[in-house]
This record gives sequence, structure tokens and C-alpha cells, in this order.
Amino acid sequence: MIFVINPTLHAANAQQLIVIAKQKPDELSYGSSGAGTVSHLAQEMLASMAGIKLRHIPYKGSVPNLTDVIAGHISMTAETTPAVLPHVKAGKLRAIAVSPNTRVPFMPDVPTLDEQGVKGYDVRAWTGLVAPIGTPAPILDRISREVINAVTAPEMQKRIHDLQLVPIGSTRQEFAAYLKSEIAKWGQAVKISGARVD
Repeated sequence: MIFVINPTLHAANAQQLIVIAKQKPDELSYGSSGAGTVSHLAQEMLASMAGIKLRHIPYKGSVPNLTDVIAGHISMTAETTPAVLPHVKAGKLRAIAVSPNTRVPFMPDVPTLDEQGVKGYDVRAWTGLVAPIGTPAPILDRISREVINAVTAPEMQKRIHDLQLVPIGSTRQEFAAYLKSEIAKWGQAVKISGARVD
């Protein structure tokens, strides 16, 4: 996820945005691609961890969300790298932070939130494979091996990189541990946000 703002907002980075938000509680608005989405929860986590109050404006998808940030109707958003990178390159949006606790290769000059004082902030949009309970272990092991082989193949690495994504290709055990930690993290984020299923 990349945190972006309208270039007319006088903040060069997340630290400056946080200062503005503290001076004007509830005045800065942020858009999301919908209530309860990663975009929404990532920004709620930022507000909670930075001790600021932001006004949430939910949209039906990333396109209308980004359109309104570009038009200046809302101050900021956090969306995936492929969605925001063309607008950042065109100067229509300013990238102020990345959400993982490590910099992303497509925007190496954009610091993480953790680097900018929001210690412990680490949010990643990810994709993984799961199977029904009771699937035999040999089948799960085979699928895991094949997926790792596919993800680590040079041509797939290039294709994933071209999409501005970062391939991982972890083992079943690594993914299970990661999934467990993500469930706890996002459960807390949902509580903070007050998001409910409509």
C-alpha cells in the first residue's frame, strides 16, 4: 500500500501530514475503496497508531477514490502500488509513505511509516492460496512446491515485478504462521475502525 495525498496539501511526508492532522483534528479526510477494505483499515491503523483523527470517506472501489484525491475533494488515501504509481509518476498524487516496514523496490525514495515515527506499522496487501480442511498433506505439499517453483521462476518474477508487486513464495508453514498473525492484526484494525458488514 502507498499513502498518497493531493499535491496541494502542504505535506512532503507522513510526519508533516501527522502534524497537520494533530493541528486540525477531523478536518483531513481520507478515501478508501470501501468500508472494511484494506485501504480503509490501513488508514485507520495509521490514525490510531499516530494518535490523529481523520474523516473517512468510503468509495465503491479504488478508481473513484483516487479520482477524488486527484481532484482535491479529499486529502489522502492508501491504495496498492499498481493503482497509484502512474498517478505519482504523472505528478497528480504525492507519495508520502509506504505501508510495509521495508521500502518497496518501485518507490525506493519513499520512506516507510515506521521510518517516519509510526513505530511498528507494517501493512501489506497480499494474496495466498488456501485449500479445504481435510485436503491430504501430500497434495498440499505438492501444490506448495509447484507454487513456489512458479513464483520463483525468472519469467514469473519479471511479470510480477512489471505489475509493481513483490513476489514471496513462502512455504505452507511460513504462510500459516503469517496468516495467523494477520488475522490478529486485522481483527484489531476492524475493532478500531468500527467497520461492520452491511
